[in-house]
Amino acid sequence: MISQPFRFPRAVHVGTASVLMLALASAPAAASDPPPEPVAAWSFDAGSGDVVVDETGGGHDGVVEGGTWGPGRIGGGLHIDGYDDGVLVEDESADLGMDATMSIEARINLTDQGTVQKIVERAGNYGLRISADGRIGFRWEDQWRFSQLLDWEEGRWYHVAVTYDGDEVTFYRDGAARGTATTTRTATVEPGTVYLGRGIPDWERTLYGTLDEVALYDEALTADQVRAHYDAAPAETDQAPQMGAVRMSADQVEALTMVELTADIDASVANPDDPNLIDVQAQVRRPGGEVVTVPGFLYQDFRLDGERVVESGAPAWTARYTPPEPGTYQVRMHVTTDGGAAASPWQDLSVTPAADDARGFVTVNPDNPRYFQFERTAETFFPMGVNLDIPVLTRLGNHHAEPDSRYHGLFGDDITSPAEGASPENLYAVYDEYRRAIVSLAEAGGNAVRLRLDSWWLPLEIDSDHPIPGYPDGVPGFDVGRYHAANAWIADQVVELAEQHGLYVTPVTWNQHSPWGGSAYATPGGENEQLTDRRLRYQVARWSYSTHMYGWSFFNETRLDMTTPFYTEAIEDLRATDPNPHLVFNSYTPIDQEVEHAYRCDDDEDELKDCWGEGVFLDKAEFAPGNDMPLVLEEYGKKWYFRYPVDDDPNGYKAHEGLWASIMGHRSGALYWWQYTHLGPLDLYDEVYGAAAAFLSDVELGDYQWEAAELTQTSGPGGLQYFGMTHAGPTAGDRPNGTDGPRALLWVVRTPSDEYVDRAAVDGNEFTLAGTVPGSYRVEWIDTWTGEHVDTQTVRSTDGDVPIEVPDGVTRDIAAQVYGPLGEMSMEIVAPTQEYLAGQTTRVEVTFTNTNAMPGAEAVELMLEAPEGWDVATVPQAEESTDSPLLMPGEGVQAAFDVTAPDTGYAGDLHLTAAAEYRHQGHERRQHATMEVRYAGDLPPEEAFGSVQPPLETFASTDARFGQRGNTFLVAASGGRIWESVNEFGAIYLDEAAGPSTSVTTTVAYQQNTHEAARAGLMLRNDISGEESPTGYVLVAATAGRGYVMNVDIDGDGGMDRSYRTGTTTYPARLMLERDGDQVTGYYAEGDGLWQQIATVEIVGAAEEQDVGLFVTANNAEATSRADFIDSRIE
Repeated sequence: MISQPFRFPRAVHVGTASVLMLALASAPAAASDPPPEPVAAWSFDAGSGDVVVDETGGGHDGVVEGGTWGPGRIGGGLHIDGYDDGVLVEDESADLGMDATMSIEARINLTDQGTVQKIVERAGNYGLRISADGRIGFRWEDQWRFSQLLDWEEGRWYHVAVTYDGDEVTFYRDGAARGTATTTRTATVEPGTVYLGRGIPDWERTLYGTLDEVALYDEALTADQVRAHYDAAPAETDQAPQMGAVRMSADQVEALTMVELTADIDASVANPDDPNLIDVQAQVRRPGGEVVTVPGFLYQDFRLDGERVVESGAPAWTARYTPPEPGTYQVRMHVTTDGGAAASPWQDLSVTPAADDARGFVTVNPDNPRYFQFERTAETFFPMGVNLDIPVLTRLGNHHAEPDSRYHGLFGDDITSPAEGASPENLYAVYDEYRRAIVSLAEAGGNAVRLRLDSWWLPLEIDSDHPIPGYPDGVPGFDVGRYHAANAWIADQVVELAEQHGLYVTPVTWNQHSPWGGSAYATPGGENEQLTDRRLRYQVARWSYSTHMYGWSFFNETRLDMTTPFYTEAIEDLRATDPNPHLVFNSYTPIDQEVEHAYRCDDDEDELKDCWGEGVFLDKAEFAPGNDMPLVLEEYGKKWYFRYPVDDDPNGYKAHEGLWASIMGHRSGALYWWQYTHLGPLDLYDEVYGAAAAFLSDVELGDYQWEAAELTQTSGPGGLQYFGMTHAGPTAGDRPNGTDGPRALLWVVRTPSDEYVDRAAVDGNEFTLAGTVPGSYRVEWIDTWTGEHVDTQTVRSTDGDVPIEVPDGVTRDIAAQVYGPLGEMSMEIVAPTQEYLAGQTTRVEVTFTNTNAMPGAEAVELMLEAPEGWDVATVPQAEESTDSPLLMPGEGVQAAFDVTAPDTGYAGDLHLTAAAEYRHQGHERRQHATMEVRYAGDLPPEEAFGSVQPPLETFASTDARFGQRGNTFLVAASGGRIWESVNEFGAIYLDEAAGPSTSVTTTVAYQQNTHEAARAGLMLRNDISGEESPTGYVLVAATAGRGYVMNVDIDGDGGMDRSYRTGTTTYPARLMLERDGDQVTGYYAEGDGLWQQIATVEIVGAAEEQDVGLFVTANNAEATSRADFIDSRIE
C-alpha cells in the first residue's frame, strides 16, 4: 500500500502515552454526569501489526487494510494516505448499530485539507467526516448534517466530536460547540461494517492524516463530557530535539563519490519539510579545516513489489554529500527546532583520490563560454537528449491532449478517483517509463534528460488553492510546502539511473504555464519567498550530491524578470545552500545559460532555415562575438501541442533535424520534447542520437572559436542545402583535450525535408569550403542516421578554398569532419618477400619521410604491428637516422623489425601495419601504412583439439569427428551430400539458440577439398538432427570449388531443394546468416572485405527458437573432409 510518510515524527516515550480508556477514566467530569461508557473504543497504541484493538473488551477489533503506524496525540496513531488506507471493524451482531441516540469522537491530524475527509462511517447508519469546505459532517441514515464553516491547520491535532440526542445534532471541535442541526430520520440497524479512517468502499474517500483515540457511544455526551475528553490529552510543548545514532554509508569513499548519513532524531514538528520548524543538516569539516553545511531531509524509502511501488521501512533523516578532493574529513549531523538544538559526535571520513574516469561537475568553459565542460577533465559536455514528458497524475499531464495522444495511455481513461494517479500500480508504470527512456537514450548515445518536477509531470507539490482540471477538490497527497515522498523517490531513481548509464539531469522546479504549483512562486512576498527557499533547499538536500545533475532550473517557459531582488536573492541563496558548483537555469530568462524552445516546423519547407525560423538555429548571428554563455535548445519538435500522433513524423526527422541543426548552428545542446509519445513508441533513439554521438565523440567543441562556414556549390544538379562551422585553431591556452580535432564540421541536407519518404538522390554535387590555408585536407563523411562511414576524401586547397565532393546517393542528410592542413608525411614498408612459411623470420624495414613543406615533425617513433600469434622484434640501430631534433622537409627516419610467423596456423592473406607517432605543429599525430602478406601456414594437428564443451552439442548423420580449441572448432565429416532427401553431415551446434532476430557469423579458416561441392558453413534448423522437427531448414557455406552457396528447404519437407551460388571461394572465408522472423539472409566476405549478400529466403515452418550450428559434408561418401572454424559468434 502506498502511504504518504508519517509527516510529524516524534518519539513516543513510556509513561507519556495512555490508552483511550485510561484517558477517559481519568478525565474530570461533573458530579451529576457519571463517566460515559463507550460501546467501542480504539486507541491505536499497538504501533505495528494489522489489528486495532477495541479497548472496551467488547471484541470489536479492527483490521488494518493500509496505513502507517506512528505517534498519535496520545500514544500511537495510524496515518491514512487519502487513497485507500483504513481500518475495517466487522459488526455482524449489529452491536455497533445505533437506532436512537449516539456520540462519536476522534483525534485527527490532517496532512492535507480541501478534500472530503472520512473519519468514521457505518453504511446506512451513521458517519463522521470533514467536508471539502471545512465543515464537520454527521450522517444519520441517508442524511448528512453539517457544522459551521471552520478553518483547519495542517499538522495540528484536533479533537472532533458529534452528539445526537434523537432530535438535535451538536458538533464539537477541541471541546467547544461548533454548531447544531436537526434530523428526523428513523434509523434501521442491520449487521454491517464500521470503517475507521475511511468511508464505505463505493465512495473511495478516506482520511488524509493521522487518526487516534476513536470512540463510539450509544448515548449523547453532554458538553461538559466532551470538554473533559478533549482536556484529557497532555499539553503539547516544544521540547528540545534528541540526536540518536548517526550512520554513514561508508567510512571511506573516493573523491566525487556520494556518502550518505542517516540520523535517529527525536523531535516534534508539524511539518518536517519546513526547515524553519526543524533544520537538519550535515556539517562537514574538510581537510583544510573549512566547515561546509549540507542540508538534510526526511527520506522515506520505497521498493519495487512486482509491478507496484510500495513503502519500505520508516522515514529517516538523511544528508547526502560528495567530497570534492582526497583527504581526511570529519562529519556530523546537527538538528535545530524551536525547542533547542542537538548534534552528533564528529566521525572521520577517509576520502581517496577520484577514479580516473571521474569527470566531476558540469560547468561553463571559461575560455569558450558558449560550451559546457566537465570541471575535472575539461572535456566538452554537449547535452543531447530528451525531456522526460511522462505524466504521473494523468489529468494534469493530458489536459491539452487529444484522445489519440499517448498521454491518455499510461493509466487509461477509467480513473475515477484523483488519487489513483499516484497509486502503487501507476507509480510503477511511471517509474518503468522513466527507466525505459533513460536506458534507450543511453544505449543510443544520448547523454542528457530534463526532469520536470512541476505540477504537470512528476510533481513534488501542488497548490491546492487553485482548481485543477479533473481535480475540483484538490489532489490528495499534495500541497505547497510539503513534498510528495513517492514522487521524490522516483526522481531519486531517475538520478541513479542517469549515473549508471552516463546521463546528466537538469530538474525543472516550477511551470509558470500552470496556475497551480507555480503561482505561489511567481509572486514575490514574504511567505512565497520562504516557500521558494524551502523548495530549492529540499532539492539541494536531495540531489546536489550528484555530479550527474548538471544544473537547477527554476521555471519552465516564463519571462519573469529574474533580476528583481526576489529572484536574485533566491538564486544567491540557492548557490549558497548548494555545497557543489551546479549551474542555475531558467527558461526563458538567462542565468547561467540561454535557452530556446522551438516548435516551428508544422509543415515541410524547401528551406531548412525557413522551417526552423530566423535566428533559431542556423543564423550566422549566432557565431558573432559576445555570445558569452551556453545556448541550449531546451525543447523542440515539429509541433508544440500535445496532439502529436506518431504518424506525424514516423522517421523521427524533426527530432533528428533539430539536433543536427543545433550542432551546426553553434548551439550548446538540444533536448527533444516528444519522448513519451514519439521517440519511445517508435524506438527512434538510434536514428536520432546514435550517429550524432559518434560524430562528436572525438570533437572537443569547446577547444575552438567556431565561425559560420562559407560553403558554396560549384557544380552538380543542386537540390542540397549546406551548413557548417569552422575555426582557425585552438582556443587561447592550447587546452589539452582535442588539439588535433577537425578544422570544420559540415552538414548537407537533401531538400525538401519530407519526413515521410526519402527523397530521390541527386549525384555529382561539389562545393567549396572557404577561408582555409593552402594545403591538403581529409574529409570524413558519415551517414547521420546510421553512423556508418560513407567516404574518405583527400583534397588540396591552393587558394584557401577546399574543394569537396558530396558522396552520391544522399536521400536525407549527411555530415562530414574536415581535417587539415595535413602533415603530408609518407610511410613505406619494404620486405624481401611477402610470402611467409610457418616459423619463417623476415626483416622488414619501415621508412618515414617528411614530404611536407611546413615545419618539421619531432619525437618520431616507428612501430610495426603484426597479426596475433606473430612475433615482432625491433632491430637495434647503431645510430639515429637524423641528428636533427626536428624531421625537416625532405628528411626521413628508418627502423627495421624482424617478423616471425607462427609455427602453426591457417593459410590466408594477412596484414603488417607500420605506424608512426610524432608531434607536428604542437599536435600529437599518428600515421600508418599497411602491407599485405601471404601466410602459407601449417595446419594444426587434430591432436591439438580437445573435446567439444557444453553447452555445445554434436550431431552426425555420417562418419564424423569433432574438436574444440578455445573458439576454434574442427569438424571432419564424410557424407554423400545435403540435397532433397539426403542429409549427410556432421555438426557442432547450440540447441534452440537462434530466436526470431538473430545474427550468426563464422570464418572457415581451412577446408579440405574432397569434392568441388564439399561444404563447410552455418546451418539453421528447428532440430539439427531432423528427428523432432526437420523444417525451418537453411544453410550458407563455402564450397571447395564452387564458390559460396546458400541452400533452403522451400516446401518444408526436411530436404534442401533450392540453391543460390556466387563468387569464388578464398580463405579465410567469412559467412553470416541473419534471421528476421521467417526470413533469412545469407552473406559471405573475403578477408577483411565487406559483406556480400547471397540471397534472402523464406524458411517454412520455422520455430520460435531454432538450433544453429557449424556443419561439414564431404559430398563424397568415400572421403572425409575436414574444416576448421574460427571467430564464431551469435547475436
